[in-house]
Amino acid sequence: MSNAPQPSRLLALFVAMVVVGGSAVLGAALISWDGDDLPLVVVLAMMAVAFEYFDFGPYPNSRVSLSIGAITTAAIVAGFPGIAIVCTAAVAAQYAAHPKPPLKVAFNEGTHLLAGAAALGVFRAFGDGYGAGEWPRFLAPALLGGAAFFAVNSALVAIAIAIDKRMNPVTVWTRSFSWIAPHYILVGMIAAAMATAYDEWNLAGLGLPLVPLLMVWVIMKQRATPVRTAAAAGAG
Repeated sequence: MSNAPQPSRLLALFVAMVVVGGSAVLGAALISWDGDDLPLVVVLAMMAVAFEYFDFGPYPNSRVSLSIGAITTAAIVAGFPGIAIVCTAAVAAQYAAHPKPPLKVAFNEGTHLLAGAAALGVFRAFGDGYGAGEWPRFLAPALLGGAAFFAVNSALVAIAIAIDKRMNPVTVWTRSFSWIAPHYILVGMIAAAMATAYDEWNLAGLGLPLVPLLMVWVIMKQRATPVRTAAAAGAG
C-alpha cells in the first residue's frame, strides 16, 4: 500500500502554501504603506470590481477578466499596497458575482497577490520609471511584467487543478491557459500605458488606455467561444 499523500491532502497543502505566500505579500503591503496614490488605487479597485462583474467562463469553474490590467497598473505605481488593495477588491467582487467556498476564495486571493508581486518584481528589476520620457524603454518591462503576472497566476491554478484531477499540470495549462497568454501579456503593456497616462494627466489620464483594454476583452471573449466548444467536444 502506497504511503504517498492523497490528492486531497496534496491540494490542501498546496493551497495552504499559496495562502501563506499571499499573506506575505499583504505583510509587505502593510509595512510599505504610506498613503501615496490612494485616489488612484481606489479608482483601480473600482475598475477591478467592474471587470470581475463582466468576466466570462471559457471552462466550467474557470473565469477570465481584465482585472490583471488594474492590478498591474497598481503594482507599477503603488507597489505592494496597490497590489493588496486592488487584488482584494477583485477577489471580493468575484466572490459576490460567483459565490464559492471560502478556501477557494483564499486561494484566489493568494494567486492574485503572488502574481501581482511577480509583476512588481519584474517592473522594479528592469524598469527605471513609467513616465512618458521612459518610453519606449519601458515597453519591454511592461510586456515582461504582464507575462510574469499571467505565468504565476495560471501556473498556480493549473497545478491546483492538476492535483485535484490527477492530471499533468503542463497538460492542464496547455489546454486551459495557453490560448489566452498573448492577450494577457498585451494587457500588461496597456497597464503600463495607464500608469504613464496617470503620471502625465493624473486620474483623468486613465480613461484613454481603457479603449484598447476593452478591445482586448472583446477579442478574448470572441476567442473563448471556439475554445469552449472544443473543450465540450473533447469532454464528450
